[in-house]
Amino acid sequence: MNRLTVTVARPGGVPLRIHISWLLLLGWVGWVAAGLPPQVALKLLVLMLLLVGSVLAHELAHALAGRTLGLRATAVTLYPFGGLSTFDRLPAGEARTALVFLAGPAANLAVAAGFWLAGGRSAAVHLAAPAAGAPLVTWLVWSNLSLGLLNLAPILPLDGGQVVRTLLARRMGELRAGRALGMVGQVAGIVALVWGLGGRPWLVLAGLIVLVGATAELQRVHPMILASTQRVRDVMRTAILAVDAATPLAELRETSRRLPGSDFVLLEHGHPCAYLPAARLWRRAGVDGSAPAHSLAEPLGPPLGPDEPLAEAVASMERHGSNASAVVDARGALAGVLPRSGARRSMALLEALSRRSGRSSPEGGGPGDR
Repeated sequence: MNRLTVTVARPGGVPLRIHISWLLLLGWVGWVAAGLPPQVALKLLVLMLLLVGSVLAHELAHALAGRTLGLRATAVTLYPFGGLSTFDRLPAGEARTALVFLAGPAANLAVAAGFWLAGGRSAAVHLAAPAAGAPLVTWLVWSNLSLGLLNLAPILPLDGGQVVRTLLARRMGELRAGRALGMVGQVAGIVALVWGLGGRPWLVLAGLIVLVGATAELQRVHPMILASTQRVRDVMRTAILAVDAATPLAELRETSRRLPGSDFVLLEHGHPCAYLPAARLWRRAGVDGSAPAHSLAEPLGPPLGPDEPLAEAVASMERHGSNASAVVDARGALAGVLPRSGARRSMALLEALSRRSGRSSPEGGGPGDR
């Protein structure tokens, strides 16, 4: 989907992207405006700009709600009927995740209510189908009301679908929920697209957005569902050395020379606390050798069992925002480390092999994260 977006700004370091579906809407507006009097055409242009502001308010509400609840937005993509805010982690099945998704539609409904109370009540009597000559405030109420209600539809990738997936994740796992809702979204997108071809350009655009978003969701969960046949032990790194977290880097480099290819698990009070790959140790060779090992290491996520499904392990690391987790056996002994990047590469390879051999995806999966 990144190929269909253009980054236009980076407010607060978060990429703000515009989806090319805006070009379809602008083209339709231009075609309509060409047959209107200049004053009406100008009003339509102003309405378009205010619509952009409504969508932006929708996404900023997501980002603000996420920040309030301890979640950091990594990108914001604007669509004509809403947008997509991605976060560093979105814990599956948690109430705060549902609140983040509900914040966008709530913002649009609040804006609609504000304009209606500020002067749109008399003009809002024909709100269900405002005419081209209706007051601008009527269109503002109508557009924000439409954005809010449309995004509450229980269809991926709309906010309502994200909320339903969060609720279903507690019962059937995020992966299965995502697959089921993704399929529903594809069907809904096609129906809206075909229905809109009868002279309803808004439905055509909405159908395209839903279809693209639902397809992207299926592409995301597919390799993770395939990976449900793999276990952590199939992918984990076993060439590891356990050392104290305060060990000087110079000592680790000397050890790495004698035992090339081994990574390091750092221990604190005898328990695994961080992971330091040998590649990172040598990439940062200029760091003072007297510095402790934990200064270059990354924290480990919650420990995993070697027989856990790989998809569930990756989802657990994503929920906790960790790039690696220690693998411990039934006795609590350190058995290895699972780097998230390596696990994802394995999942991608499994998907590619599955496509080549024409096999269907196996049933299974577990809780995941966007």
